[in-house]
Amino acid sequence: MNQPDTDAFQALPASAASYVQDVCSTSRRTAFLELDHAGLIRRWGGPVGDYGLASLKPGMPADEAAAPLFGMLPMRGTASVLPMVSVGGNRHADIHLVPGTDTDMVLFMDSTAEAARRASLQQYAHDLALALRERPAPPTSPPTSKPATPPSARAARVTFHGMTAASRSMHEVFRTIADLASVDSTVLILGETGTGKELVARAIHEASGRKDKPLIVMNCAGLSDSLINSQLFGHKKGAFTDAVSDQKGFFEAANEGTLLLDEIGDIPMNTQTRILRALEQKEIVRIGETVPRAVDVRVLAATHKDLDEEVRKGSFRADLLYRIRVARVSLPPLRARKDDIELLADTFLARIARNSSKPARSFSPDAVAALRSYPWPGNVRELRNAVEYALITCRTQEVSPQDLPPELAAGRDGSRDSDHGSERNRIARAIEQAGGSRDEAAALLGISRATLFRRMKACGLVRRRS
Repeated sequence: MNQPDTDAFQALPASAASYVQDVCSTSRRTAFLELDHAGLIRRWGGPVGDYGLASLKPGMPADEAAAPLFGMLPMRGTASVLPMVSVGGNRHADIHLVPGTDTDMVLFMDSTAEAARRASLQQYAHDLALALRERPAPPTSPPTSKPATPPSARAARVTFHGMTAASRSMHEVFRTIADLASVDSTVLILGETGTGKELVARAIHEASGRKDKPLIVMNCAGLSDSLINSQLFGHKKGAFTDAVSDQKGFFEAANEGTLLLDEIGDIPMNTQTRILRALEQKEIVRIGETVPRAVDVRVLAATHKDLDEEVRKGSFRADLLYRIRVARVSLPPLRARKDDIELLADTFLARIARNSSKPARSFSPDAVAALRSYPWPGNVRELRNAVEYALITCRTQEVSPQDLPPELAAGRDGSRDSDHGSERNRIARAIEQAGGSRDEAAALLGISRATLFRRMKACGLVRRRS
């Protein structure tokens, strides 16, 4: 069955039905799920087995039947497209989400041949983005005399390798990742703590020709010289006291795949020299050995630091910077992505609530205003923690400002303080609220434990051992 049953489209508004019929007028094999507004399956049709949709049942959550839909349901008010999603084996599909008046539709359209035919994903993503912008969104109610919806509310939602965004700045990030799919260059991923640098690295890997090989992630913050060298390059049995057996390093473990060096700005200078050699010579030497071992690894690096400034201070090698900065992706902070805040908050709330008995399912307008006005120093990670906090405290179906963390409800400015004392007080307050637990304090601040420790040292909050 190449064409879905057109009876399934009768519940859609006329413009949405026209959109669906236009999309389904091609010869590509198409399957569909018809959902209620809660994201539960009503019925289905077409070659659903081709898209990994096995054991479907009425009333089943659609995002359990199709993993790419996780975080996308319930649908919002505009049609959206998930381009070239891997649906098992070597098969790919364009997944169209079309909201309707009484029911919603999810279309799975085969794009395997298209994916194989195009050497670069960039043009393909560009074509889809243009088509989405030019196609009118299905109306959710009859025309009224109400003022036009502001542009920010009409922003197109795009999901790309697990990342969802409506802001233009993130759409540009998605296009950059697509550009990088057809090359094998090193990439430097820049962004504040919590902006999603590891997600970008995973997207680059999954879009590349190395996607079927390992992606190894190494957080380089806070590691000693000996430990980081052993983890990166491996060691020979007996090379040092605890070397009780031969051990591969991350470069070897990631062979033919991708290695992400997270927080590369914290790597010691002598290790930087070894990394530079590995990049230039495509070989490594295990600790305790003298014979090089060839490695075929694409290296991605991520940092929140200004590496040019680190070079000027003498703590980062200029030649290594030039080598890892062949290509770069700069992630905007969440405070510069206001179109994404409500979208991400809704996604996190739906995801967390699914595993909870709490009743909260949406945010009140005042709560949304509080979320949008807060500067989010911990970025997306802090937003997710704030949503989880709100879910815990909320006792109704709608999150109110009183359910949000104190710094949001009180309207306090949580942005990264330029004043050293204010930063010190903020960290000290978080540690006190967490009962001295650094893990919990880092979660309250929306930062990692390693970042918290680094800021504590800078503020003089780490006691030196006598």
